[in-house]
Amino acid sequence: MASFSTPSRTSTRDGVSRKHPISSRNPNTRHALFSLLASGKIALDIDQEAADQNRYLEGMDSDFLSATGLLTGSVKRFSTMVRSGRDNKKLLCYTSVGLVILFFILYLLVTRMQT
Repeated sequence: MASFSTPSRTSTRDGVSRKHPISSRNPNTRHALFSLLASGKIALDIDQEAADQNRYLEGMDSDFLSATGLLTGSVKRFSTMVRSGRDNKKLLCYTSVGLVILFFILYLLVTRMQT
């Protein structure tokens, strides 16, 4: 019957088995390889996170541009109303008072809902 020996062990003439020099370096090499693979996985995770953040920021950019356009149009309309005659100044006063009251009511509603 043939006997099979493990490749990591060598037997000597006196019957004592000793580890092969390459197999003693194997755990260190394996640990280094696992460390390298973990570093690669972390790098891939960082790359994916950076791509997600870039998409998020691009979406915010378009949102800010649309808000800027809306505010610019509102300021132009408000400036036109301020520059017009006396009748529109009365309307401007009523609109301003109405907006202050509206925001005050909204503030009260929000604070009551939070408590």
